[in-house]
Amino acid sequence: KRDTGMSTSLAEVEWLLEHGGVSPLTGGGADRIRRDAGMAIFRSHSGGLVTLTRPSTPDTIRAELDAAFPLPTGQVSAFREHGFTVVRGVLSPALLTHYGETITRLTMALDPHRGTRLEDRDTYGKAFIQVVNLWLRSHRVREFVFGRRLARLAAELLGVRSVRLWHDQALYKEAGGGITPWHADQFYWPMASDRCVTAWIPLQDTPLTM
Repeated sequence: KRDTGMSTSLAEVEWLLEHGGVSPLTGGGADRIRRDAGMAIFRSHSGGLVTLTRPSTPDTIRAELDAAFPLPTGQVSAFREHGFTVVRGVLSPALLTHYGETITRLTMALDPHRGTRLEDRDTYGKAFIQVVNLWLRSHRVREFVFGRRLARLAAELLGVRSVRLWHDQALYKEAGGGITPWHADQFYWPMASDRCVTAWIPLQDTPLTM
């Protein structure tokens, strides 16, 4: 309270983190801007934004996968006009670390090029390590791939009630690897409709220099 100017009590903060909305404990306090799987952002009485978080546990991480994530204004129209959009902050660093460790371990274990030198591979083999449908091999990966948050975002962008999974795909660029040739994914998919969308999810920070 001393640093933020908030009059919200600790008990009220705990209630807001759990339920969101206006706390019944005091009937007010700071205005809640957003609550999302153990994170709450408040506007303090002095006007500043304050973020409160709980330590991530497997239960809260799994809850994040299914919790709603409101699309920022203009994302749907941008997607329909340009065919793509960038939605930031959909998944927390803690969640990506939790599931990314398993995804990485399985991808390296199932690498179809393991033991083959880069110079001995074709163009496609030099581009990246690729393994599909990891969800069939790991319950943890299945949790990640079938998370309702991603499915809901895909449905909202496409303007449909629900979506079905075509496949998951783990792609890892190796140090010194080749270029990824220009291509259009949908050309390779046996679909009778263009009503599809992919979600590119980096498992690490990817600055422009990379």
